[in-house]
Formats: sequence, C-alpha cells, structure tokens
Amino acid sequence: LLSLSDADIRRYVEAHLRSSAKPLLDQLFAREQAADGGETNLLRMARIPALLTGFIFLYRSSPHNTLPASLGALYKRLLPSMWVWWWLAQAPIAVA
Repeated sequence: LLSLSDADIRRYVEAHLRSSAKPLLDQLFAREQAADGGETNLLRMARIPALLTGFIFLYRSSPHNTLPASLGALYKRLLPSMWVWWWLAQAPIAVA
C-alpha cells in the first residue's frame, strides 16, 4: 500500500478543506505519541489514502467531533454517514 508522508497528508487535507483544514490537521498531527514512542494510531491510519479520505469525510460531516482512533471505530462512524449521504443523493428533488 502507498504510505503518505507528513507533507502529502497536509497537501491532501488542505486541497480538500482549504481554509478549514487546520483543526483536522491538528488532530492528525497531535503532539502526543504512542506508548512505544512512535506515532499515534490516528496518524498511522491517515498515511493510507483511503482512510485519510474517510477522516476528511467525517470531519466535513461533523467538524466538532474527534476522529475515531481505531479502524473499527472509523468504519463504525463512516459507513452510516456515507449511507445517509448516498440516500440523500438518490432522493427525488421536488420542483414547485
């Protein structure tokens, strides 16, 4: 799998969120480190482009919530949100 660098993550998030990217980037690059001294699980997951896209989608849907810190929690929040967006996109538009 392609692993994104810190600079790649920043560029990707800024391209999608423009001026509202800072709070999401702050969550992804939190100064806290994992117990083993490495990077946090959140940043480790953000290095995978598909998961980073999921974080961006969740952030856009609810910018005031914290991001899920595990893959299971990400899918648990992402799938229902995506289903609602898909359902709304399929709804007929009433023209008056």
